[in-house]
Amino acid sequence: MAHSVSENNSLDPLLRLTDIIGDPKADPPKKSLIPVSKSTIYRLVAARRFPAPIKPSPSISLWSNDAVKSAIKSWEQSNG
Repeated sequence: MAHSVSENNSLDPLLRLTDIIGDPKADPPKKSLIPVSKSTIYRLVAARRFPAPIKPSPSISLWSNDAVKSAIKSWEQSNG
């Protein structure tokens, strides 16, 4: 798994889309962090309600684990 170094010099794992939305066809199946579709993730990014991906190349999108966890926590606080 790729890593990036954040400002506080700690390692922040980078997540692929399947790490976020899961992949039931994988062996073993990956459980989702957020039960939404790929299209919904990109709509949330466009609406600035989910962090934008890091694009190391045109065909690869990665998300900061810390940013994803922060977005989920924010949603939980606003809905709870």
